[in-house]
Amino acid sequence: MSITRKLAVLSLLSLSFASLAFAQGGATGAISGVVQDSSGAVIASAKVSITSEATGEVLRQLTTNASGLFNALLLPVGTYTVEVNAAGFPVTKFPGVVVRITETTRMTAVIKVSTVKEVVEVQAEAETVNTTDATTGEAISSTTVSTLPLATRNFQQLLDLSAGASSDLNSAAALGRGNVRIDVNGGREDNNNYLIEGVSASDYSFGELTFTPVPNPDSIQEFKVGTSL
Repeated sequence: MSITRKLAVLSLLSLSFASLAFAQGGATGAISGVVQDSSGAVIASAKVSITSEATGEVLRQLTTNASGLFNALLLPVGTYTVEVNAAGFPVTKFPGVVVRITETTRMTAVIKVSTVKEVVEVQAEAETVNTTDATTGEAISSTTVSTLPLATRNFQQLLDLSAGASSDLNSAAALGRGNVRIDVNGGREDNNNYLIEGVSASDYSFGELTFTPVPNPDSIQEFKVGTSL
């Protein structure tokens, strides 16, 4: 995220398209976790596979370190199954691990000792609180974008759903999709920065949404408004 001349970037819009989510590397997240046994002891050298539930493709194959930790970076936005395989333990799958744009999903993978070869599938317990950095904001999913009413089909009208963000009422008399003015935490509109698939889409003269592309909301997988660094 770029820092303005005032060193106070107050808003960041990151946009991810559903049709491009697995082809682009800009709008991504991560899965970080620890592998433990039922007593809470960490398991080193466990093999961890990250599989996309949308495509069935294995995107990452990792090995836990001496502290039982693993970290899968630059994952496209979506839902994943985390599979853990360690000596003396059954292969255990954790489905439904959600990766959101610019966020790190933290999980604890607990596996149980077994003397018989088996595959166990459990519900992952992923933390919803960001414990990896001080960035604040809110991710808006495709379900929210497609179900909330948008008279002009302009997704930008949903940006003020995030805490600290506000905008003027949309002018019903304006032609086309209308322009949206977003102010974050009392800052000016030109303090904002906008990214589409990780690439800046801001007006370099004013930093406003005036000339930012407005895609069809049905093509948007997720976007996030970050309200601090």
